[in-house]
Amino acid sequence: MMKFGKIIGSAAVLLGASATAAHADLGGLVNGTQYCGGNAFSTCATLTNISFSGGVVTLTVANTSGNAGSVFTAIGLANIGGTFAVTNFTSSSGNFVQGTNGLSGAGIQTAVIGANSVNPPSQTGLMNGQSVTFTFTLSGTPDLTSLQLAIHDQGGSPGGQCASSTKLFVTGGTANTIDPLCGTTTVPEPMTMSLLATGLAGMGGLGAFKRRRK
Repeated sequence: MMKFGKIIGSAAVLLGASATAAHADLGGLVNGTQYCGGNAFSTCATLTNISFSGGVVTLTVANTSGNAGSVFTAIGLANIGGTFAVTNFTSSSGNFVQGTNGLSGAGIQTAVIGANSVNPPSQTGLMNGQSVTFTFTLSGTPDLTSLQLAIHDQGGSPGGQCASSTKLFVTGGTANTIDPLCGTTTVPEPMTMSLLATGLAGMGGLGAFKRRRK
C-alpha cells in the first residue's frame, strides 16, 4: 500500500512539473485569468484554452472589459524568440485575418504573430462579451518563455489627454498599467441614475416644503 502511495506521489510531482513547464513555455499566461491594463484607458481580456503541443498554439481571447464601446481590432503574440515559421493560422471568427497592424508601441515588443479585424474594424472587431479562438503552427525552434500577449482596443477615449485607443499587453503574467493621467471612467447604471434623480427630486421637494413653512 505504501509502495502504491509512493508511485501516486511521484506521478503527482511529475504532473506538477509538467504543468509548470507548460506555463513557463507560454510566458506566464494562465488559463482562466482576466488581465486588465492599457496605456490610455482600462481594457480587460480573459484567456482560456491556452495550449502549446506539437508545435501547435491554441489561444482563446474574450473581451471582458465591461464597456459597451470596447472593441479589440488586433490581437497577437509578441516577443517570441528562436527561429521559426508560422503556418496553418486559423481563427474561429471570419472577422479576423492574419496580420499585425496596430500591435506596436506602448511597450509591445515586436509583434510577430497576430490577427486583425477586417474592415470596418470598429464593427467587426471583438466586442465586449465576445470571444475568438486562434490556432497556428510554429515550425522550427521557437522560444516562448518571454511570450507577450498584445491587444489593441479601439474603445474610445474617456476624455482629457487620452488617446482614442489603448494597448493591453501581458508580459510574464503581468499586465501593463494605465497612464495615471487617463485613468478609467465609469458609466452609471440606469438604476443608479434613477436613484440619483429620485434623490435630487426629494431634496427639491424638501426645500420647497421648508420655504412654505417659513
